[in-house]
Amino acid sequence: ISDGDSSNWVRPNRRMACLDSGEIFLPSDSEYMGVEKSKVSLNFYMDCSGSCIGLAERFYRAANTIPLNRFEVNLYQFDTVVKELKNGEITCGGGTALAPLEKHCLEQMKKTGQYPDACFCITDGYSYDKIIPLYPDRWHFFLTHDYRNCIDDRCNFYDLKDFG
Repeated sequence: ISDGDSSNWVRPNRRMACLDSGEIFLPSDSEYMGVEKSKVSLNFYMDCSGSCIGLAERFYRAANTIPLNRFEVNLYQFDTVVKELKNGEITCGGGTALAPLEKHCLEQMKKTGQYPDACFCITDGYSYDKIIPLYPDRWHFFLTHDYRNCIDDRCNFYDLKDFG
């Protein structure tokens, strides 16, 4: 006579029936000894073309609001070429080209073996060319105008006015 809940030694336990040759696996705590990545690598591109001269300081202030405890920020300015932004020395003027941003990321990937985890671009959206990133889901465009014709539709878009 069995009530269904009693243990017995005649039949194998249903939960253990699929295990080979009586092997038993018990749950346990484990430790990870590898290197954990604590920060997100972020390329931040500021449009410093002629059409954004009046916005350069605002763009720079926005870039400085990114929490450095969560992001490893690489700050760049661009017009038709990408330049590293050092010590807040912004040089404005010229036209706008977005394709060099992706070229910059690909060159970075070739050197380091890693494409940036995230790419932020703050711009008015106007460009001589179109950007079509390898990883469009990693790209975030903060636009002063709702002009997206030069940016791959698969990227993420935000209206800059929503950020103060």
